[in-house]
This record gives sequence, C-alpha cells and structure tokens, in this order.
Amino acid sequence: MRKILMGLMAIALIAGVTTATGYAVFSATATVNNVAFTTGTAGLEFAPNNNGVPGAWSSSYTFPTYLVTNVFPGYTSGTQYVWVENTSTSPIKLALSAQLVSATGDWGVLNSVADMSINGVSGPLINWNSANVPLNVTLNPSQQMYLPVIFSIDPSADNSIAGKSLITNWVITGTQTP
Repeated sequence: MRKILMGLMAIALIAGVTTATGYAVFSATATVNNVAFTTGTAGLEFAPNNNGVPGAWSSSYTFPTYLVTNVFPGYTSGTQYVWVENTSTSPIKLALSAQLVSATGDWGVLNSVADMSINGVSGPLINWNSANVPLNVTLNPSQQMYLPVIFSIDPSADNSIAGKSLITNWVITGTQTP
C-alpha cells in the first residue's frame, strides 16, 4: 500500500510541475505617443468707466493721482467706478478680493480714519492692508461688471489729518471658485 501511495504522490507531483511549467501566455505591447494637454489661465482685466461704458482694458489700472481732494472729517466721495472682466482662457468663475498693498504719504495719521468701500464692502484702510478682503462678487467666464468705489473720512477724525495726503496701491485678486 505504501508503494501505491508513493506512486500516486509522485504522479501528482509530476503533474503539478508539468502543469505549472507548461502554462505559458503570449503578451504584446504597444506604444502610445503624443498624449498631450495644455492648461488654461485665470485672467482679470480692468478698464475705466466712460459714461457707463468700459474704456481700454488692461491688467493694470491707474486712477487719477488724487481720486479726491480737500477732504475733511465726515467727507464721503461720489461713487467712482472701475470695470472688471474675467478674461480667463479656462471656463472658470473668479471670486474677487482686494488688498491695499502699499501706501506713500501720511499713512500713520490717515490709516484708521480714511475708509474705502469697494462693491459695498467698507472699512478703514488699515483693515484693507492686513489681508485680502472678499468683495462679495463672482465673475463668470467673460463677464464684465463695474465695481463702485467710495472714499470717506470718519466723522470722528480731528485736526491731526489737516493738510495730509496718501497715495495707495491695491491688488484685486480673482480666485477660481466652483
């Protein structure tokens, strides 16, 4: 009986080795070339307001040297407008924010009493200087709109602001949003 069992095991072992080494498959490869893509860009451009119509578009906009003059405590300017357009090459929406990035002149005297309002979002200049402030507007692809800009001086300002001036530079940022 032992010889029979040993013989069966030998047959099973030979069958297993033969099956494992005798199993082969064909394979082939193919090469795919020039799988390419390009990315789009986010774009934002500005234009002056020409009687309700945008002027020449540019990625940089310059207000007149002094937007307002002879201001005083309690002063509020008339509304100025700047046009903005989403010029992205990708079909994306841009949420706008603004930040005052530099100022020359009497910053220390005026930063807490001079207020700026852009698209209805208001605050003293020092608040605009500390971080990007959301403007509560999202531009769809190719959408144009104008942003109202209003400047004011806090009514509680005193004589320390007399004869002072300030020139500021701002960055409006469009950030992709769903």
